Amino acid sequence: MAEKKETQRILGEDLNVAEKATLVQMASTPGFKILIKMANEACLRATQDTARLDPEMPEYERLAVERARRARNISEFSDLLFKSVFAHVDSVKKVQAQEDEQAEEAVNNVFGIHPADPKVPNDVVQKVYGIHPAKPVKKKQQ
Repeated sequence: MAEKKETQRILGEDLNVAEKATLVQMASTPGFKILIKMANEACLRATQDTARLDPEMPEYERLAVERARRARNISEFSDLLFKSVFAHVDSVKKVQAQEDEQAEEAVNNVFGIHPADPKVPNDVVQKVYGIHPAKPVKKKQQ
């Protein structure tokens, strides 16, 4: 039975904001997708090296174990590296989203802009302008 591994992040809390921002920039470039593609190809090649072994070779069992171990190590490293990059990028995006939301709320409070609340009746528009927004006048059928 395979053991359940704890999700880890390389340099979890050791990166400062500037370094995380640099990761965000790097991850958003077209070259980063090519880097991911290259890493996936390296994992595939390592796995294929194991499959290409001739079972009739005298040292087949030892070579199969070693190549499978190497393929697994390459795959795990690649997975850990890219998951770490995306985890850092997501943490920066979450912080940015919170800051944007707080800034928008602060501006709305200063200028008196409040989002529509479906629980509160929209009487203000009707009282001020004598109309009801977004509701067409129903024609009475005779």
